[in-house]
Amino acid sequence: DGANGHAAWNTVVIGQFAAGGVGTEGVHTITDTVVIGATAGALFRHGNGNVMVGNLACASQAECQHQTACGDSVWRFLTSGGGNTGIGYTAGQELVTGSNNVFAGHFTGCYASTAEDCVMIGSYAGAGVDVDNTAALGTFNIGIGSSAFRYGGLTASHNIALGNEALVSCKGSHNISMGYRASNQLTHANATKNIHLGSFTGSQTGFQKVDAINQVLIGYNIYSTVDNQVIIGNSDVTSTILRGVITGPASVDFTTSNTVPLTGPGIANYGGLCRVVAGSGYGMQLQITDQAQAKSLLSIDTSDDTFLNRNLIIKPSSSITLATNGQLTLEATSNTSCTIKY
Repeated sequence: DGANGHAAWNTVVIGQFAAGGVGTEGVHTITDTVVIGATAGALFRHGNGNVMVGNLACASQAECQHQTACGDSVWRFLTSGGGNTGIGYTAGQELVTGSNNVFAGHFTGCYASTAEDCVMIGSYAGAGVDVDNTAALGTFNIGIGSSAFRYGGLTASHNIALGNEALVSCKGSHNISMGYRASNQLTHANATKNIHLGSFTGSQTGFQKVDAINQVLIGYNIYSTVDNQVIIGNSDVTSTILRGVITGPASVDFTTSNTVPLTGPGIANYGGLCRVVAGSGYGMQLQITDQAQAKSLLSIDTSDDTFLNRNLIIKPSSSITLATNGQLTLEATSNTSCTIKY
């Protein structure tokens, strides 16, 4: 109806009350759009490049651009935002405002009230924010897999969950999780900057730190109770090979009895003889510490390399019983003397 300011080009409308907004007051322009289904696009009156297919699809939005809804009630209550793609039964049904989201799968993101730049693929992925209550899904979150990021959201942002139930209740940010049920104990808003790779990794109830920060866990069924920790392999691993030069200021903490084969140009193993080589001009500090007693048992310090200082400090016990022939040790026989015992 050009005389009343209504116009539609390259548009298909099929269904009772579909694109019902066209007949209301005001200027309406609809181009390159398909609306199919009972009450699909019921209030729609202005926009370009939209596809609304399914009962109640995009039923509440009057103006939008590049919106795609395929399925019953997809984007049903959305009133503002564009560039969204929703496929599946009730996908994004409760979303009120949001742009540039991709929801694919039945019940995917169905309880999210707001979302920006999120990708949720899989049945129930990002579905029930805060245990099936309507709430924000967050921004720049990716969940791929059945129930991935299912109860995640609120202030969460920049998370990546790959795997069924991965990051299932994530409220923190900048986390990467891959594997079945990976990181499903990261439930606190302070849980940030973690990388969990492996099925069940970061999922041990009562053990995995729920507000973990900056953890790197790689392997099957691993957990960590402290921040800023790297764990490679679970308790079944018997050998770890690290290739290349290992550099940087660090200390080695053997909290349990382990045999660690070391290889590489900087740390070399020659038939059982391990050699640690300090970089030129940097010096080196090596300590072997009894963590339980908070005592340094052996200390080698070459950090003051400018003056070529070389300090070796050993703290022997006052009485030592050797277990077998061929063993050699030092005994502190007094405060001022030391005995070599063989």
